[in-house]
Amino acid sequence: MSLIETSGDDFFPTACAIERLDVADKFQVLSSTQAETLLNSLGSRYTRGCFTGYSDMAFRFQDLSIMSTTISINTFLRKVSLGALLGFTAASAVANQNYAVTGTAYNQNDNQVVYREFYTAVNSNNEVTVNYAKPDGTTFATKTLIYKGDPTQPEFEFHDQRDDEKTSAQFRAGRLVLSHSLNFATNEKTIMNNAGLVIDAGYDAFIQKNWDQLTSGKKQTYEYALPTIPDTTRLQVREVPAKDTPLATRQLPSDWHYFLIRPASKFSAIFANPIYVAYSPEKYLMRYYGKAPIDNDKGKEFNVRIEYEYW
Repeated sequence: MSLIETSGDDFFPTACAIERLDVADKFQVLSSTQAETLLNSLGSRYTRGCFTGYSDMAFRFQDLSIMSTTISINTFLRKVSLGALLGFTAASAVANQNYAVTGTAYNQNDNQVVYREFYTAVNSNNEVTVNYAKPDGTTFATKTLIYKGDPTQPEFEFHDQRDDEKTSAQFRAGRLVLSHSLNFATNEKTIMNNAGLVIDAGYDAFIQKNWDQLTSGKKQTYEYALPTIPDTTRLQVREVPAKDTPLATRQLPSDWHYFLIRPASKFSAIFANPIYVAYSPEKYLMRYYGKAPIDNDKGKEFNVRIEYEYW
């Protein structure tokens, strides 16, 4: 891939992008003029949505399963604009989209693909769309993440078309409103004190923000929003050796970092299945292992392993 990067006088707020060159991780710095030329060239596959400007502050984008996505804005804006066209062959609307990140979810019981997650690049309104699709490419659920401030606190709206379930987290007058709707019943709760609260995909930004402490052996705790209840819970994350996770295999890079996420309360942790996540040294979420962020077709919970690819 070639990365259009900005620095000093070359900074430009609207032009900055990624171009697929080959399978190797090759990067090339382009000026704003070159970026605009790439955008406007005849037959260009790039759109304005593929281009983003960056300051020295880096973002990424990922999420957790007891959450409801698995990628946070820190991944999409971390000096890399992930906008290349995904080569997906399913005969559906999904096949014609420009995606930045894809996640393939495998059932832990039989290792069969159960669904895929498709993340778009960040648009001009700081929004990311996540489409959930069946193995045949049929989209059955959609989420919109909106980043207005702290990347650990994205607002979001989720809609599962199979049973018309809806969940959301939105700030109103500075207070966070969590909402869950199913079977014509809606439950809402206003969180009065949201300082330090982590929302949905923001857990990924939290791990990146506390990377040095985590990789030096220090546990980190945080309050996490659960719109489906709706309420909050306190979680703890810590790095664990590869041998202590169900994710590590000989085929995976030896320099990946593995983290365990579970309730901070020792009593609650007894009854809750832990979540394991694997990161590359560049702080990209590569694997997720735990409860699926969505129900199955029968409305039941199930466990998955999600593998992520960045485009």
